[in-house]
Amino acid sequence: MSLTRKMLKALGLEEDKIEQIIEAHTEATDALKNQLKDAQGGAESLAAVTEERNRLQAKLADMEAKTPDAAKVQADFDAFKAQVEAEKANAQKAALLIDALKAAGVVRESAQKALLKAVDLSAATLTEDGKLDGVDALIAPLKSEYADFFATTQQGGVPPTNPPSGGKASVGKEAFAKMSVTERAAIAAKDPQAYAALKGE
Repeated sequence: MSLTRKMLKALGLEEDKIEQIIEAHTEATDALKNQLKDAQGGAESLAAVTEERNRLQAKLADMEAKTPDAAKVQADFDAFKAQVEAEKANAQKAALLIDALKAAGVVRESAQKALLKAVDLSAATLTEDGKLDGVDALIAPLKSEYADFFATTQQGGVPPTNPPSGGKASVGKEAFAKMSVTERAAIAAKDPQAYAALKGE
């Protein structure tokens, strides 16, 4: 039930008092209406903020689910770095081992590559000055198991000469022509006459 002038007159109030009461009532009513309006606007704003908050929380949760764990990323990077360093070290070891195989007499490139596969390079170590540690110990079992790949050299001097013992009949001119200088010199020293005859003097 609203407050009216008629009601106030029925209460026996004077006109100026009625006016004051009406003005006060209007001000109070307008203030309450404004507060209600502000409250309604605040409620709508709160609902919008709540909705935005919920949307951002869902987006954050989705991003966290898709973002890899920093510790896992670091572990993967460390493993990759170690693999690259190991491959680099093994390539250096392989080059040094091939040089050692060449020095040991393995001249064919295909044999070098085959022997390289028979060695566990990860077990070999490099010294501080960049040399292959224990290279002889690495090659020794290869020499034993794959001896055919290793060339051997034999010390050999000038073959002994067996000059003819006597005269012209012991060596023909054709055989004399095929003799080395050393063999001819031996004939000349032993039998000058036979040498001169063979030479055609």
